[in-house]
Amino acid sequence: LSKRPSLLKILRLVIALLVPVLILLILSFLYGYRRSAEAVSNRIDSMFAYQMEQVDASFDQINGYLTDTLLTNRYVEEIRLAEPEDIGYYRSARNLCSEVATLQSFINSGYTFYFYTPRLNLSFRSSGASEGYMTDYKVVDAVTADIDDGRYNYNDTRWQYYDVDGIGYMVQV
Repeated sequence: LSKRPSLLKILRLVIALLVPVLILLILSFLYGYRRSAEAVSNRIDSMFAYQMEQVDASFDQINGYLTDTLLTNRYVEEIRLAEPEDIGYYRSARNLCSEVATLQSFINSGYTFYFYTPRLNLSFRSSGASEGYMTDYKVVDAVTADIDDGRYNYNDTRWQYYDVDGIGYMVQV
């Protein structure tokens, strides 16, 4: 008579074979998951770096435009030299606003350009496409108040973070 293997021995053999296979499958899954998470993280970092480069390039472009406008534009010079009793600077301001609005469509319509001369009590803006009318005015009013209170250094050309109603804006004075 031959002895047949008992069901318990067969079960033990199957478990002994399946446990290492299951452990290998779980380890393989965890390794793949980790590699996938690292790849996604690297892609996100790469996309973020690219977007930051785009923002930096945009700021550089706007800085160049603003510097060029403030140093070489004849309307800015007319406004700078105007006396408060001479109302001719309003024409220069209108022409400058028109130039800014035209160039804004070519450079980046997401920016709002605001020109303010406290000495003449003259201000105008060319609104960007990224913010609503009221939000735009809140930012302009807050920046104007800070300029009037002397909280800005006019010789500093860095962009500054500005918070209005819990939303961050980049401002250059």
